[in-house]
Order: sequence, then structure tokens, then C-alpha cells
Amino acid sequence: MTRSPSADTGPAWRPLWTWLRPHRGRVVASMVLGCLASAFEVASLGLLMVLLSVSDAGLPDRLGPFSRVVPLLRGLSPNGQRAVLVGLILGGIAIRGVMWWLAAALRERVGSAVAATARRRIFERVARAPVAWLEGRSSGDHDTLILRETDRLSHAATGFVQLGVVSAMAACYLALLFYMAPALTVAAMAFLVVTAGAIRLLRRPVERYARRMREVSRPLSATVHETLAALKLLKVLGRTDDAVERFDGSDRAFLDAQRRQREALDAIPPASELCGAIVVLGMLWLGSTVLPMRGGGGPAPLLTYVFTFYRLLPRFLALPSTRAALAADLSAVPVLEAFLTDPGADPERDGEARPGAGPHRLVLDGVRFRYRPDGPFVLDGLSLTLEPGRTVALVGPSGAGKSTVVDLVLGLRRPTEGRVTLDGADLATYAGDAWRRRVGVVPQDPRLFDRSVRDNLRLVAPDADDARLWAALEAAAVADVVRRLPQGLDTRLGEAGARLSGGERQRMCIARALVVDPALLVFDEPTSHLDPDSERAVTAALARAAVGRTLLVIAHRLSTVRNADEIVLLERGRVVERGAHAALVARDGAYARLVRMGLDDLEAPEARGTPADGPA
Repeated sequence: MTRSPSADTGPAWRPLWTWLRPHRGRVVASMVLGCLASAFEVASLGLLMVLLSVSDAGLPDRLGPFSRVVPLLRGLSPNGQRAVLVGLILGGIAIRGVMWWLAAALRERVGSAVAATARRRIFERVARAPVAWLEGRSSGDHDTLILRETDRLSHAATGFVQLGVVSAMAACYLALLFYMAPALTVAAMAFLVVTAGAIRLLRRPVERYARRMREVSRPLSATVHETLAALKLLKVLGRTDDAVERFDGSDRAFLDAQRRQREALDAIPPASELCGAIVVLGMLWLGSTVLPMRGGGGPAPLLTYVFTFYRLLPRFLALPSTRAALAADLSAVPVLEAFLTDPGADPERDGEARPGAGPHRLVLDGVRFRYRPDGPFVLDGLSLTLEPGRTVALVGPSGAGKSTVVDLVLGLRRPTEGRVTLDGADLATYAGDAWRRRVGVVPQDPRLFDRSVRDNLRLVAPDADDARLWAALEAAAVADVVRRLPQGLDTRLGEAGARLSGGERQRMCIARALVVDPALLVFDEPTSHLDPDSERAVTAALARAAVGRTLLVIAHRLSTVRNADEIVLLERGRVVERGAHAALVARDGAYARLVRMGLDDLEAPEARGTPADGPA
């Protein structure tokens, strides 16, 4: 799908800032608020030391680094001094909490906005990618990109802001500690560096298993997606046990990596607590013996210092883990960037012309097409004219090139050689979506959504009123079916239209194609999976839909195309015969031999073995 990100996430920082730049105001505001919150917390801790120093005789003359506070409280009684200090501390804590909440809210908004932008860009790129590019990739890969990778990008965005805030908060604490006891703080930082190094060693297995989880999550996601999409088929084939076993294999690999990561994570807190206890006890010993507080002041400054350091400790120790988590989430950035810059996914350049209301004349002139530059031609010199008011049917065995013709007619692919013209102008000069909105397409596998009948029909014409919908349903001979549904047009059809039979689903797709009043109707194998009664109903609906329109029918059943104005028999991308049914039978060629053999299904081995008479 995309190249795997390098283990070095350094290059991902700059692309991450590209995602954050539109929200830089919120990013800066969140960091500033975080710094202010840290400043208020540090000030509250300083006032706490002053509060601990108040005795029945009031404040001492010397209070170490906070002696300047003493003159401001001299005129108050000891209880008054305590009350003022408690009020200031609580006020500082309250202001700190509000600022911290605002900083977190802004940070989360940045993450949500980045994820929304990424998901839209990824989804839009997938939706507009060329058909040939999409066919080489699984929908599970796209699910992973749109949901999982963008979620990790969101975490990277919030983690980046969070890292800045936590770093600023740690800097504020360090500034206070250096102010209170410079020498003791240097010693404490040396302890912290050793502690952080030990914890970093413990985090290496966590990061290793996190990478393993990312590696195995993709096949697990693809397995779930593919299995659920084909669950009914697996039931029909009696292979649900195999599907469960395959899922278990992928899931076990993921759960094993997840379990090992959690075990490694669980070893970090007790190790951190032990290291923290060693550092705090060491500071108490040093601060009371060889490295006293600046300016003295008794035990209160030392206790405040230790308490401040204890508040700093988890934030300092969290910096490596925060950075490691950010580095893991940053690996989503090169994945998304690789997809967004993949030239193969760039939409083909369309023209700007827009087709009129019609009728239209579509011509394939000497078209040759192959899927790969070194591959065989699946269409070789095909010429075909679709005239207004005429029905052209393409028949032939599987692999003859019929579906490729549909893609060319719809502008989903461009011919390797030759031209496809619309009213004399190259089809490539028209805007692709504008042309396809003028075409009604009924696919081989009728695709309906788990929405109401109305929503399914309005998929091609969101502004269609109920009168247009009922007219299309009547033309497709499926109106009575809808009337019998519990809520009529508002009835949900179930997943893939499960509430309807195969023939009803096909006719519902015909009705959907007719809602836009198309100039050209394309039916791709419309009766390939139907029983005789459903086939007759769909064929009758085709005949009604063809009135006044150009109709292209792709079929492998001869009974579906007998009434076409022109039948084109394809084999290996070449025209074997063409003409009306009666004329082809009278010619006594390949088509006539199929009719004489009593064959209807051209997918049958007998049909594929029929010799060709050569191009007509």
C-alpha cells in the first residue's frame, strides 16, 4: 500500500508541523496556558513553604529564598497570616486548574481538527483515485489509513503539544528548585538522569512490542474486513471454521504482542517508585547535611523543596515515555504522507467540458487497451458506435473485454491506443463526473445500501422528489414491490439489499439508474445471477428503460440480447461478429452455431470452445 516508515522518526517532525500549522494559534495558546498553570503551581508551592514556617510567634525573620514575603505579612496575627496564605494557595491552585483545563481543551481540539482534516484528505483521495490504482489495493488497507493511522496522527498532534507543556512545567519546577538550593538541585538532577536512563532501558521492550503490534494489526484488520464482507459466502461454502481459524491466527499474534507490551509496561511503575524513593531520601540526607538550603530557614524550606521535587519527579520521568509515545505515533506521519504523495493515486486529469442533456453519440474508434505496459491487449482494434435510441449488446466469454468496454465508455479508463469520442469530441475533454452523472449504470452485482428505498434511489439524484422516484420504480417494474414493504419508500433494505430478492435488487438498481433520466444506459450482466422468472422481469424492465435512450448491454446470456439493434460478439478483445440477431443467425457463423447448439450461457465450456470466424 505505502512504504513502511523508518524507525527514525526524526524526519516526521517537519511533516507533523505541516499538519499543525493551520492550528498554530491554538497550539501556542495551549502551551502558554500550560506555562502559566505551571507558574501558578510553583508560586503555590512557594507559599506553602511560607505557611509551614508560621508559628504562634508569627513568621521568622529569615525564610531562606522566600524571606521577601515576610514583610508583606508582618502586620497580621499568626492566624491571620495562615488564613491569607491558605487563601492565596487555594486561589493559585484554582487558577492553575482552570488554565490547565483550558490548555487541555485546546490541545484536544487541535488533535480532533488534525484528524478530521487527515480523514477527509485520505478518503477524498481514495474516492478520486484511478480505478487501476484501487484494484491493486485492498479496502482493509484503506480502512487502516482512514481510521487507525489518522487516529495515531491525532495522538501525535496532541502529544506534541503535551510534550511542550510538560517540558515547560518541568522547566518551571527546575527554576524554583535552583532558586531554593542550586547545589542540591545539581545533585538531584544527576540522580534523575541516572533514573531516567534506567527507565529508558525498561521502555525498549515496550517500544519493540509496540512496533510489533502495528505490524500485525494490519493483517488482523484486513482479515476482519474481508471475512465479514464475505461471511454469507463462507457460510454457503461451509468454511466458517476456516475463517475463524484464520482470524484466531491473526488475533493471537496481535494479542501476544499486546500482552508482552503490557508486561513490559507493568515493570516500569515499581522501578520508577524505587528510583524516586532513592532520590527523595538522598535529597533529604544531602539537604540536611552537606548541601543545605540557600539562606537557611529551618526544616520548612527543605520540606518544601522535597515536596516540589516530588511534584517534578513524575513529570520529569514522564518526559521519556511521552516522547517515546509521540515517536510511535509520529510513525503515522510518513505513512500518510507517502499515501498522499503517491503519484499512482493522483486522479486522472479530466477536461472541463460538460455534456448537454443529449441525446449523445458515443464512438470507440480503433481502441486498443491493456492494463500494464508489458501486458497483453485485452481490447485489440475495437470499433463501436452507440447511437441515440439504439440498443447495442456485447456478448462473449469471460475475458473477452466486455467489462473493459464499460470502463472506457464511463471514462474510468483511457484507451492505450485509439479514441473514445462523445459527440465528436474526445471523451477525455469532458469532466468525468459530469459525464457519468448523465449515464445510468446497472452493475452485474446489484449494489444497494443499508438505507431506505428513498435514500438508495436518491444516491444518484439527491434532489429528486417522490414523484420522480415512483416514476423510476414504475419504469423498472418494482413499484409494487416497494408498495408492499412495511414503510414503503422509508423501508430500510438491509445490508446489500437483503430484504429484496435477486431480481428485485436488480430492478431496484434499474430504477436508481432511471432517476437521473440518463442519456445513456449501461447494463453490465444484468441477468447473470437470476432465475428464469426474475430474468424475464428484468428483461422486460430493460425494454421499457431503453425507450428513447441509448442502451449498452453487456451479457453472456443470449436470451437477454435477442432484441438488441446490434449484437457484437467479442473474443479475446476482437470483434468476431456483429449485427442483429436474425442477420447473425442467417450468416451461419459463430453466433449462429451457439444458437443451434442451444447454448444460452456463454460462460459454458462449450461456448468458450466455439471457433471464431475472424473479425467482421
